[in-house]
Amino acid sequence: MLSVLFGESGDNLAHLVRFYAPTATRLLDVTYGAGTLPRRSPIPVVGVDKDPTSRAPVLADAGRLPFAPGSFAVACYDPPYLYGSKAMHGGPVGQKTWQPQRSTWKTPNDLIAMSAAVASELACILRPAGVVIVKIMDSRFKGRLIRNHDIVSAAFESNEFVLLDQLVYLRTSIGSFVNLRSAQSAHGYFLIFRK
Repeated sequence: MLSVLFGESGDNLAHLVRFYAPTATRLLDVTYGAGTLPRRSPIPVVGVDKDPTSRAPVLADAGRLPFAPGSFAVACYDPPYLYGSKAMHGGPVGQKTWQPQRSTWKTPNDLIAMSAAVASELACILRPAGVVIVKIMDSRFKGRLIRNHDIVSAAFESNEFVLLDQLVYLRTSIGSFVNLRSAQSAHGYFLIFRK
């Protein structure tokens, strides 16, 4: 079955929260940053980030969350994964702007370690049948494609989460399809896990 939603990531996260966790009363965002992803959440958001310059109300490492077991029914995870590369941001229409590094991670092993820690922590924090919504894109490291969505899936499945859905999203910003070797930069995934 093919379903199509048109909107920004925040809109899509709101739809996913309503669909997969309709009775949840709070959303835990363990990689809050500026709060862009959950900004349209249909329920209150508890944002966590270890960066003191973030807008997160709770400063903590996503692998060591300061919450009691069973505190949440739904969480989201949107890790940085660019392995030190420069980040592309939309500039004026038809142009791109390359800004300083968005991620200080050096290798895919950083995503493996973080995802394992987050999955382990969320296995304790979430209620039975709790849901995790992951937003992830694949990326390149030393010229080869790294399937970041598979890295995250392996981390959660090894912590006894079940992958319910893997949804592909297409980036519609002008200039996304400029990589002549692959369309990797033009799409990503929402992964839905249940505890």
